[in-house]
Amino acid sequence: MDLDQQQEKDTYASSGTLCIDRQNFTEAITEPMLPHLSPPEMNFPDLRSPPVMDLTLTITPDTAAVIINVVQQSLLHFFESIVKTAREAWAQLKKAVKEVSRCIARIAGKCMDIILYNANGLPKWWHLYKHAKKRRTRKKYRRLLMQQLTRKLAAAFG
Repeated sequence: MDLDQQQEKDTYASSGTLCIDRQNFTEAITEPMLPHLSPPEMNFPDLRSPPVMDLTLTITPDTAAVIINVVQQSLLHFFESIVKTAREAWAQLKKAVKEVSRCIARIAGKCMDIILYNANGLPKWWHLYKHAKKRRTRKKYRRLLMQQLTRKLAAAFG
């Protein structure tokens, strides 16, 4: 056998044996010893807040006038924007109330017409109230239908 085969034969262990550095190991296996690793020392700059500083301001009449002008302009702009927003909101509210009142008036008119139609004893009056050419005639028959309705209600509850 040549030298390579001999070294290879020497490195193989028989089955069931443990070899370390070409020697049979017969001792009990203990816990492996791992080296203790600690984090490296970090040198951070001092992050504490700076020491308390005193700030003193001397306000002269000239600087006071400048401050008042700046604050006055800011407040004026702020209140103008509030007024503009309030006016826009008021206009939207007026528009919404107008639409709602129109809708309620239309529904109330239809309800009143239904009540008058159901309380009507004379179909001719209803026809003239709805289809007369002149407003004066329509008004006359509407008044007659209303009087007829009030008489019937007074008789029922009176």
